[in-house]
Amino acid sequence: MNKPFKYFFLLFFISFCCETKGQTNLVYNGDFEIYTSCPLTESGGSQPIKEITKCSGWDIATWGTSDYFNSCSNNFTYQPVGVPQNLVGYQNAYSGVGYTGGFFYLMGYPTSGHYREYVQGSLVNTLEAGKKYNFSLQLSLANSSALAIKNIGIVFSNSKIQQLSSWKPLTNIPNITFTSPTFYTDSLNWVMLSGSYTANGNENYLTIGNFTDSLLTDTIRLLPIDSDAPNFSSYYYIDDVKLYEADSIITTQICSNYLPNIFTPNSDGINDVWKVNCTELSSLIIINRWGNKIKEMTNKVLSWDGRTTSGETCSDGIYYYIIQNTQTTQKGFIQLLR
Repeated sequence: MNKPFKYFFLLFFISFCCETKGQTNLVYNGDFEIYTSCPLTESGGSQPIKEITKCSGWDIATWGTSDYFNSCSNNFTYQPVGVPQNLVGYQNAYSGVGYTGGFFYLMGYPTSGHYREYVQGSLVNTLEAGKKYNFSLQLSLANSSALAIKNIGIVFSNSKIQQLSSWKPLTNIPNITFTSPTFYTDSLNWVMLSGSYTANGNENYLTIGNFTDSLLTDTIRLLPIDSDAPNFSSYYYIDDVKLYEADSIITTQICSNYLPNIFTPNSDGINDVWKVNCTELSSLIIINRWGNKIKEMTNKVLSWDGRTTSGETCSDGIYYYIIQNTQTTQKGFIQLLR
């Protein structure tokens, strides 16, 4: 490679990395699509069944056991955690085929008191002190919920929250609080909640839920009280959790369809191929972290199986894609995990 071209390519790659750096979703598996095995049932029990841990990167924070829903569960006779139909309602995923959920408010469990569930996830990178980050998630109330609440909180922490001996509300002060002027009552659609956070530094986890004391939690009743089976619960679905550096550069989007940024080409039949389904494409280029082009495709329906043009298996790591059509270019990031 001659020096002028090598210098030009280095400038291009630096520019490319700067554009895509801010587009990296720092929430690992924020779309809830990667899982180790299909969820079979709801979480819970005196020795908590933690089905949510089958969703890679996600866990419970207390004895309150949040759930993992996926359309793969539709293949079983008993389908309490299917998508769109499940034991607490009916909702399609915002993106893909999976999402999580939990009781953000439940009064009267086990015999008295207030029961609470939280969703806890891992971050791809440790947050940097003083840096500002933008956060968002998609929220939907489950159909079976008799109550809706106003407050949803996000706590960022250096280590996991593990209050596993109690189902009571956590006392952590949220770093981000979403407070609706009315209540989060929409059970037909997904509602995006968004906010920002300036990191203290070294945060590696985030926890989503209702951190407001039960006596101070405002509720509104949506279903009439059934004296035979009274319902005092607010169950929320969560999907598409995102965290980005606030100074990110957002490039023009060719694909309006959702593009996952993690896939696992390990021949297990789950997330083995990264697919791009967009119209009027001219090419898809995959570049490794050293700036080498390892794959180029020119079909309208494009996919990458984690191999180079010559068929060699690519190692785990970060890769970058360039999607082009006749008018513009879209760039992004993919994490390959086997």
